[in-house]
Amino acid sequence: MTALADLITDVYSITNRPDLVSETIYCIKKATLRLHQLEQFPKDLKEVKITGLVSTSTIDNRYSIDTSLTPFVRFRALLYIRDEPLVPATVTPIDNYQEVPADIIMNGYQQEFPEYYYRVGNAINLRTSKTSGQVKIGYYSNPDVGSTGVTPSYSSWIADLYSMAVTDDAAAQIFKLIGKDEEYSRFREISADNFRLLVMSQIT
Repeated sequence: MTALADLITDVYSITNRPDLVSETIYCIKKATLRLHQLEQFPKDLKEVKITGLVSTSTIDNRYSIDTSLTPFVRFRALLYIRDEPLVPATVTPIDNYQEVPADIIMNGYQQEFPEYYYRVGNAINLRTSKTSGQVKIGYYSNPDVGSTGVTPSYSSWIADLYSMAVTDDAAAQIFKLIGKDEEYSRFREISADNFRLLVMSQIT
């Protein structure tokens, strides 16, 4: 695992500004988040099983799931929801629930969609025609760029596999910060090339 300290050293070697300690850490974290969020990488995809769902309605099957709670680690974007069949199976599971906008829950026949979900804030609101005791949710997770105590926590598979993508992007931000526009433009171009290579490596 690539240590944050190693990335900091690499950025210093590019910018020649070891005096900008907090700025360098900030730019590395910002670059890491930006790189992960520019693409829906399979390596950022996580799947969790939510059990013990209790309907929020007394007349049909409606569930509310809070993505700000455990086990959603650094939740970023939802990809799918599907039933996790109970054993023994008592109903046919729903392969994939349809996502609809929060303000459009009626189909073309002015009937409420039978198997759907919509999102409001941290909540996923799920409606199904069948009792759903447990579901699997696939979502994209952000990298760990938080802090724990006095030691910053950091974890990124992009930094592990392609640290230059992070350090070059962070260096560009430092150059912009200190007013070196020529160096900023050059490293922005380098960063764009790095990202293209990163995406290509994911495809192949």
